[in-house]
Amino acid sequence: MSLLVSCCARVVRDKFIVDQIEAKPHITKEQLRAQLQAILCASPNAECDCNHPPFIFTNTWFGPNRTSQFVVAYLRYMGFIGNGGVITVIESYVVEDGKKVRRVAAGGGEFDAYVPNFEIVHQFLDPTEIWVLRWGMVNGASGRGLHARATVYRVGTDNVTIAWNDDEQDNLTARTNAIGWEVSYADHNLLYANDPNSYFFDVHEIDYKKRTSSRVVHYQHGTD
Repeated sequence: MSLLVSCCARVVRDKFIVDQIEAKPHITKEQLRAQLQAILCASPNAECDCNHPPFIFTNTWFGPNRTSQFVVAYLRYMGFIGNGGVITVIESYVVEDGKKVRRVAAGGGEFDAYVPNFEIVHQFLDPTEIWVLRWGMVNGASGRGLHARATVYRVGTDNVTIAWNDDEQDNLTARTNAIGWEVSYADHNLLYANDPNSYFFDVHEIDYKKRTSSRVVHYQHGTD
């Protein structure tokens, strides 16, 4: 029954987003976010709050046939802690010829059971795609080392794929920077062995022409 309800709710959201963009093709991401919040956060203690609202990313460049792109990222709390307790979604919508809207791709199931944060990394043109950084900890995590993970998604106009993925780490945080993104995390074994050098810092750089990335910094705190 819960699967059926979830499926129906997704269809309603999909149609809602399509209708909003078609009604106002030049809608801003702020306006679309506010309207999506109205249905995602309609009840008290709903899944949206000031830290985890629906996230809207737009590709304002127009590709072939005047195609533009909206990326919608949000999470759904299912009412319990553990696997499946949080469902996270990344959806890609295209606006064709300035008026016709279609949902073309969805992904992000790898982050179910995590409470994610989203940031736009970069947007590309021809073919159009938006890279999105997603990171967060396990829902309900506790203890000295909070299990977390980070992923960068390539959200295109035909599919959602993983551009980069980090294994689960402790106390991980991530953010975008001028050349790509950076990640700070603790090695689980070193952390629980009370090693003062248990934390690491990595920087990843995008090769914009090849649309690939590489790690350019790998630093262990407390070492030279």
